[in-house]
Amino acid sequence: MSNPIIHPAKTGAPRCGALAPAFALPDVAQPADAEPVRLRAWRQRRPVLLALLPVAAGEQRLTWLRALAARRADLDEARAVTLAIVGGGAEAVRALWRQADVAFPLLADATGATLAAYVDADTARPSLALVNRYNTLISLLPAATPNAAPDLDAALRDFAYAEQEDCACTIPAWPVEEEAGG
Repeated sequence: MSNPIIHPAKTGAPRCGALAPAFALPDVAQPADAEPVRLRAWRQRRPVLLALLPVAAGEQRLTWLRALAARRADLDEARAVTLAIVGGGAEAVRALWRQADVAFPLLADATGATLAAYVDADTARPSLALVNRYNTLISLLPAATPNAAPDLDAALRDFAYAEQEDCACTIPAWPVEEEAGG
């Protein structure tokens, strides 16, 4: 008799260092027939900051979107693509997008499946997920307290550290020059 296969219980959020969960979601600023936005579009190109905004976060979602918009220059300097994955149908997310007046894509997660792949499905707190250019999750930063703004300073530090690690692996080993006459 063979042993049954036992699958570990799903713990909700992926672990840092693992591949970030893939997604293909509509950008509410684009026409309905436009191609969905996919995480893999930035693979090998740029790191991605994902603002994970579940429906249960309510008005805190607007606070987070405005905070991200206010730090756009810092995020651009870090060469990070900013995407917001917002729980709810396209029309509700589109209304939030108009209210927030942000320049980055808001992706409608009507079923909540993408949000659940990153954070616990029943969470009411928004989170930031930082994904390096190899689509590896480098950090998952939930809101510290209810109604707290996103910790973008921590996110920018994590991106800078990830870039340093990446650069350290690709420094060429130059031959040592010997001094003449010695």
